[in-house]
Amino acid sequence: AGTAFDGDTQFNNNSTSTPFGQFDIQASRSATPINDDDFYLQPDTFSGCRMAFPGGLCARNGTTPSTDTRYNVNFGSDLFSEKDRYNAMALFNYELTPDIEFYFEGSYYRSKSQRNNSATAQLSAVPIGISRDAYWNPFGPVGSPNRLAGTTISASGADVIMERMRYVDVGPRRIENTKESWRFVGGFKGSLGSWDFDTGFLYSEADSVDLARNRISNTLLQQAINRTTPDAYNPFNGGCLVDVSQGDCTPNPQSVIDTFTVDVFRKGGTSLALADFKVSRPDLFTLPGGDLGIAAGIEWRRESFYDDRDPRLDGTITFTDSVTGAFVGSDVMGSSPSPDTNGSRNVYSAYAELLVPLIGPDMNVPLVYEFNIQAAGRLERFDDIKETAAVPRIAAAWTVTPGVLFRGAWSQGFRAPNLVQVNDQGTTRVNTRDDYVVCQAQVEQGIIADLGACGGRGTVSLRTGTNQLKPEDTESINLGVVFQPQFIPGLTLTADYWQVTQNGIVGVFGDDNALALDLLRRLNGSTNPNVIRATPDTDDIALFTGTSLAPAGQVVQVLDPYLNLDSRKSKGWDFGLVYDVPEFGLGQFDLRFNAARLKSFFQSAGPDGQELLDAIAAGTLPAEVGVDGLGELLEIEGRPKWRFSGSLNWKSGGWRANLFARYVGKVYDTSVTQNDTGEFYRVDDWFVMNAAISYTINNDTALDGTRIKFGINNLFDKDPPLADETYGFFSELHSARGRQFIVSIRKEL
Repeated sequence: AGTAFDGDTQFNNNSTSTPFGQFDIQASRSATPINDDDFYLQPDTFSGCRMAFPGGLCARNGTTPSTDTRYNVNFGSDLFSEKDRYNAMALFNYELTPDIEFYFEGSYYRSKSQRNNSATAQLSAVPIGISRDAYWNPFGPVGSPNRLAGTTISASGADVIMERMRYVDVGPRRIENTKESWRFVGGFKGSLGSWDFDTGFLYSEADSVDLARNRISNTLLQQAINRTTPDAYNPFNGGCLVDVSQGDCTPNPQSVIDTFTVDVFRKGGTSLALADFKVSRPDLFTLPGGDLGIAAGIEWRRESFYDDRDPRLDGTITFTDSVTGAFVGSDVMGSSPSPDTNGSRNVYSAYAELLVPLIGPDMNVPLVYEFNIQAAGRLERFDDIKETAAVPRIAAAWTVTPGVLFRGAWSQGFRAPNLVQVNDQGTTRVNTRDDYVVCQAQVEQGIIADLGACGGRGTVSLRTGTNQLKPEDTESINLGVVFQPQFIPGLTLTADYWQVTQNGIVGVFGDDNALALDLLRRLNGSTNPNVIRATPDTDDIALFTGTSLAPAGQVVQVLDPYLNLDSRKSKGWDFGLVYDVPEFGLGQFDLRFNAARLKSFFQSAGPDGQELLDAIAAGTLPAEVGVDGLGELLEIEGRPKWRFSGSLNWKSGGWRANLFARYVGKVYDTSVTQNDTGEFYRVDDWFVMNAAISYTINNDTALDGTRIKFGINNLFDKDPPLADETYGFFSELHSARGRQFIVSIRKEL
């Protein structure tokens, strides 16, 4: 309020999927008073009514519900989960000889969480056919119990396609998540002569089960709708007439709903097996500046994962519309088909590191108290993508005088594509996207004003993995200074500049960008092969006649595989302060402060992305065709210029007290632009504080080692700043958790 964005409807994230429903009559446009085959329901007190329906409802023509009929998807949803956690850990050490020790560590973790999510809505790309014989069909055969008067629908009735609906009367989806993880480490460490060694084996496994209750089966729902008896499901009864944005005041009987709700599971897990052997020696030989140290090692690890989807998701149980004959690979309403996936890889590694003291204190070199160089290298071989990566690192530390140190490092690095990106067999997603090709024809025909008025529609995209991906390459530079003033004992100040360049970042081009590229290439006489279209029908041909584009059919699917795409360069500063206050009779105090200043975050385009940017810059494509996520992204979305955190700690005897603060700078939300100026919406900075005090009992009683702690998180109950997001804030930067009181008791055995 009180800003240039006051009343801006871009913050209205209510959904066009509502309990009122949007339908397509399989009859002539003129067969009903609606004068359109497409209509949606609304209260009859709203404007635009064309045809009366029972229960205080009416039909309004069109395919997109007006803003005053949209639904609050957060109604009935939980922002935070109810969660229980359990941990257990065991440590064991045994000295085999004076020089060799056996060690073992085992841990177990289990958690279970529950939360409610919004009521199911059907995907726009998966409409549901309603038979003309369905009991509640208002356009059924003459003599059917619910046929509406005043139409010229044939005596045999008309089928209806339900294109948009949120099943609020079914209730929220209830999500239960159970996670378990194990970790075991065993090995030997010690010394052999002048060498220290450590060799061991690690195995860890993490498994999760997501169980979504109260989901809807497309097949069972269609059967319930198309019953010819009064126990059929009625999709034409709307929601609440007074407050249309939440709830359903005309629910179907629970006995009807129970016939098409199902539980849907997803099971997944990862495992890691690792064996290594490491040796080190601090004094391989002596240089003028001191002893040369060395460390080296070899490692083998096996990584694996699995993702097991419910039979209604993985293609075992599918949906074929009994009215239209359309086939869909998923039978779960609101969820795209996702095949079961699994994969594994072996990684073989070797590394070596040298610490070379070139100048030492005893050499009395002017302005050089110490000068050390670190040289390291790592080699890794990935058997799944048949790639070998070798990366070096060089670092130096120059101590001018005790308390003043300059440091720097240059290194290369890599990140292998993860197992999902390599092994994904084909995950289908349905997103609302603008078909710029069709919309360009509509612009040229005068149907819409510009591409900014393009109406989105459900678009199926197929994301696949491949073992042809290359590791991402990185190059890092770090330069810093450490200052420990002798005249302030206990104080350490640090400042570091860093720069990271990444090449071949693994990702997807995006179905929205693919559609924009299809328009650009069709304007130039070709096409984007990743956009698969149907053969143009007579309506398509009529739309494109007289335009600059050849006729194009509807989008069937967009291929959006994982690729090595763009490059990225980021740089910034890190600052630190540590102050261990000397004892002065009131206990021990220490102060910690860290600040991060992001200077730049520049995302360069790959060939296809650059093709789009060049076309927009040249005016070949209008500015309404945006290419997101490229260029300078400083202070855009989740990249604030400044972040701070700090703590003040005190301890005396068994008492401890802590004050913690965190600051996140402002960012700009690109999904909201000011209508007159085009500026992005500014998301304000955010500052929160936590406080805690504890006491640990130290005596010879059974309470010895017991710690009692009281804390307050978000001390001043600060709300997160507003953003155009699902829950109204940037969850990666801010938290909606208000003031929280914590009491804990811990006993060390």
